[in-house]
Amino acid sequence: MKLEWIAGFLLSGMVVAGAKPVLLLDFEGKPVGYRTVGDVSIAKGPAPPEFPDFAEGNRALVFGGAGRLVVKDAGEGSALDFDNGDSITLETWVWPVRVGDGDNVYLIGKGRTANKGFSDSNQNYALRLRGQDGQGCASFLFRSRPQDGHPGDWHRWTADVGVVPGEGWAHVAVTYEFGRPESIRGYLNGQPVKGKWDMGGPTGHRPVVDDDELWIASALGGSGRSTFSGRLDEVAIHREALSPKILAARFKQVPQPKPVYTLEEWPSDKVRVELVEAGGSGGWPREDTAPETVYQTQVLGFFRVPHQYGAGGLRVDRSGRFLLRAVTTLGLRAGQQQWLVRSRWPARLWVDGQRLVDVPMPGKRGGAHGKVPVLPEDWPDYLRIPGPGDLEKRFTFQSQGKPVRVRMELLVGHPGGKLRHDLGETTVAISQEGGRFEMVGPHRRIPLTDAGWMQWRRAEESALLAVD
Repeated sequence: MKLEWIAGFLLSGMVVAGAKPVLLLDFEGKPVGYRTVGDVSIAKGPAPPEFPDFAEGNRALVFGGAGRLVVKDAGEGSALDFDNGDSITLETWVWPVRVGDGDNVYLIGKGRTANKGFSDSNQNYALRLRGQDGQGCASFLFRSRPQDGHPGDWHRWTADVGVVPGEGWAHVAVTYEFGRPESIRGYLNGQPVKGKWDMGGPTGHRPVVDDDELWIASALGGSGRSTFSGRLDEVAIHREALSPKILAARFKQVPQPKPVYTLEEWPSDKVRVELVEAGGSGGWPREDTAPETVYQTQVLGFFRVPHQYGAGGLRVDRSGRFLLRAVTTLGLRAGQQQWLVRSRWPARLWVDGQRLVDVPMPGKRGGAHGKVPVLPEDWPDYLRIPGPGDLEKRFTFQSQGKPVRVRMELLVGHPGGKLRHDLGETTVAISQEGGRFEMVGPHRRIPLTDAGWMQWRRAEESALLAVD
């Protein structure tokens, strides 16, 4: 899709008093001075009634994990170049789909593009989201230049708290005066957040400055772990440190009632599985979105879903992303239990309406250069090892010996359809008071062993063929 008409590039004129950006991308008017590369499309931006400061029909851009905006630098002394003594504010509205723990995804970055003729460490400045404990924390990065015997180094400041991927719109900002490391300030939804210099330490040394491009949503030639996936709006750069008062006024939200998942009859003798279209541009779909496919199984275990068919009985691909929701009732013995949740995709689990665990998206997908996970020394000999790409979370649950309602959700796929819908070895298993882990269903318990998993999988494949 061509984007010549959906964004705006300005050199001044933001409506908030005291805030005159040298760059503002609001994605409403005709763009001037930049180009799009790769997977970039139109989406709904923050809008009333939840965000009353925006117009109805406000637009944002969706970055599918392989796209970016590119702004040319005007040359020496450009308004986009910052050196010691210059103050800067980087800000944007953001709705990330995923930020894996340890990832550093770019929102705004000057330099470090991997363009020919430029160093691969020429970072003048960058605003990124760093994945920490399931959150995307605002992070400011620059490279100091060699001088006075100092070889130059990376300097990164990261906020302690951040945006939860898939949870909706947020506003992030960082202000800084180069040469004064104590001046660093971070903001989330208009409120100051604490953070620390967690790489290279604070420095008064000058940053690298050159004529390399400014990129939005990516860096390093489009590297996957540096490229943002989600929505952006109101991307701005200022040649001043905006005051806390101005940044507080940026975020005005009127909380809206959230739809609640309801079911006329909660299953007690089976696992009800719903497949819900998630679309290609956001996070988790609304809870009241009607499923397109419903089927049943016996336990909370998944390695694939039924195939989708089109005209003439031909198999067709599912959409880029879909939600798998599984609901059931489990009869539990009284006592302390340990629950295990494994998934290849972001997952959430509720027990009696209380959300007890979230499994994040793995930090890196594909390739053969990831770290091989190390099993704990006390790993039980019988327990099946998680498959490559699967993550695992555990939690303790004190059972009262009464039936509980369980709901598990997976957000499967990629907004741009870039990843296969493999489910890996998704499962919920329970260990009763130190006993063996077993995959659970209303009337079945399957040992989570190599033999138990493979025997169940062969039987489940036959059941799925019948559904197909």
